[in-house]
Amino acid sequence: MEDMTEVEFEGKRYVWDGESWSDAKTYMVPPDDIVNRLNAMHRRDAVETTASSRARAARKATPVREKKSPGRFVPKKPKPEVATPPSRTVEKLTDFSGDNAYLANDFPAVVYNEGQQFASIDAALAAARELHDRLRLNMQREWDEEKRVPLMRKLLLSKFSNPELRAKLLATDDKFLSHQAAASDPFWNAPEGAGENMLGRLLMELRSLLGKSYHLHSDDTIVEHLRGYRDDNPMVPDEALTKEASWKRISELADLYKDDLPAGLKATLEARRESLMANAGV
Repeated sequence: MEDMTEVEFEGKRYVWDGESWSDAKTYMVPPDDIVNRLNAMHRRDAVETTASSRARAARKATPVREKKSPGRFVPKKPKPEVATPPSRTVEKLTDFSGDNAYLANDFPAVVYNEGQQFASIDAALAAARELHDRLRLNMQREWDEEKRVPLMRKLLLSKFSNPELRAKLLATDDKFLSHQAAASDPFWNAPEGAGENMLGRLLMELRSLLGKSYHLHSDDTIVEHLRGYRDDNPMVPDEALTKEASWKRISELADLYKDDLPAGLKATLEARRESLMANAGV
């Protein structure tokens, strides 16, 4: 063979440099079985042992890079000191009684579930639990893991559709909400600082939702509010009815989902909007 020969074998290309075989792309010496087969196919008249071929490949001189002379030393410029912002302490609201009793589930406030009115969240939750236990015997785990939290989220939305209660919840700003009474339920609350605090977490989630400009809500959220809208439980807040951007979305969705919404809802909302605008002198 010539000193430099390139051949193709099993989809790869190999180079014979006069002393050994190497991969044409990586210049790595191929495995012994490949070398032997390449020799058998292309170097029958001058077969060499794989060992001697590898030995010669190993003896190839590796080019030595010249050492670069060290450049001029340039000291690094010190990074400017950045003032660390002072840490902010989150204020906590840890007692859902007294002036904050409206946050508790037993606070008297009209809520609706499946079209039925209840005097408080506790009453609605107890009725739903009783129905579940009657229809789904021995399904405690289903209630705990799948039913109670979505239902509580729904009941809280209904409860805080009351304009006065909504304003109170929003007035808590960004306080951390957590009822920590010693005897409170460890799932819904956080007795003495321990527990799941699920009620507090859902209240903070709802507060964040209510604090958004209404026209920024998702279609699903607005449609859910429209489905549950009642004069005594106005899930769509009055301020949303009087703002053009919000009203445009409410009106469009009321038309789009009219077959799934209470009959006459669009007319009810329009009448409410006109009354509010008249009272405001708009």
